[in-house]
Amino acid sequence: MAIKNDGTLWSWGYNFYGQLGDGTTIDQHSPQQVGSDNHWAKVAAGVYHTLAIKSDNTLWSWGKNANGQLGDGTTVDKHSPQQVGIFFIDSNPLQVDFNHDRMHDVGLFYPGTDKWYIKDQSTPTYGTSDCLPIPGDYDGDGTTDLAVVDLTRLDGRAKWYLDGIGVFIYGLQEWIPVPGDYDGDGTIDAALFDPVTGKWYVKDQFASVYGAGGIPVPGDYNGDYITDIAVFYPATNKWYIKDVGTYTYGMADCIPVPADYDGDGITDLAVIDTSRPDGMAKWYIRNQAVFIYGAVANTIPVPGDYDGDGDADPCLFYQDFGKWYCRNIGICAYGSDDMIPLAGNLATRYAMSAPEDTVW
Repeated sequence: MAIKNDGTLWSWGYNFYGQLGDGTTIDQHSPQQVGSDNHWAKVAAGVYHTLAIKSDNTLWSWGKNANGQLGDGTTVDKHSPQQVGIFFIDSNPLQVDFNHDRMHDVGLFYPGTDKWYIKDQSTPTYGTSDCLPIPGDYDGDGTTDLAVVDLTRLDGRAKWYLDGIGVFIYGLQEWIPVPGDYDGDGTIDAALFDPVTGKWYVKDQFASVYGAGGIPVPGDYNGDYITDIAVFYPATNKWYIKDVGTYTYGMADCIPVPADYDGDGITDLAVIDTSRPDGMAKWYIRNQAVFIYGAVANTIPVPGDYDGDGDADPCLFYQDFGKWYCRNIGICAYGSDDMIPLAGNLATRYAMSAPEDTVW
């Protein structure tokens, strides 16, 4: 099985159970196109069955089904692709999901106490006296791991603590943590961005110079399940996404809030306009929507998929009241003004790279 660059799916070889998906059980000795669709994104071949995902995140299966391996609720073989569900991919590389329910958890980190407050779940302790929270799925098991970068070393090096996974020194304390899945293997990689030189460091993989002086906004901007190196420049509203493109989107006095707001597996360009005289936050999501939601003062954007429908919800954490406001979902009280909300490390990245007179 193979997918061409144009998104078409091809198969060849043994076909007794219809695992080639061409509608027959005849062996094929050369590549044959499966249907006419050109939106295939991923394919995996089993012994006698095949699973594939289209670019719209729909999940398809065909071939032998004696043990229900096609997932369609039957044990009948299928000789052509049949849709069996939707495979949600969160393009935010640090979706906060500690219980694997495919919903972004309301959670906070309490500096100084090393306490993690995860609503309706637990209050674990993990960290050091001076550290930054960098939760993510570092072992690929589908659940978010507790993780911090220690900032107390006298030599200025950054020490990473990944709960139950490992402890290591990597990079410098003044560099901005930008963990993400940079190789597409389904696990979060330790990574840092030096805002002065624009150099990205991804542990055990690569170092790349891209975007000196910009705000790091990594995400999956082309739907290939790999975190893209990206920066945003507030002065020009320019988004530079390595190997993807350069875009102008935003306005004066805006802050970047990229996320997958429509559930297509691609990170969307998005900003909040902070210049309104009434102090309200105006959200701009490229090619999708413009709306007013929440206030600017003393709030931190925390977009995430809080209802499990596959797309990110516009949300704000009100520091003064310890309340989470999520558009079309609701309001909940959880936390206080001295806690850091867990939202894909977005707040940390922006706060570390924004000028001193920023709204944050």
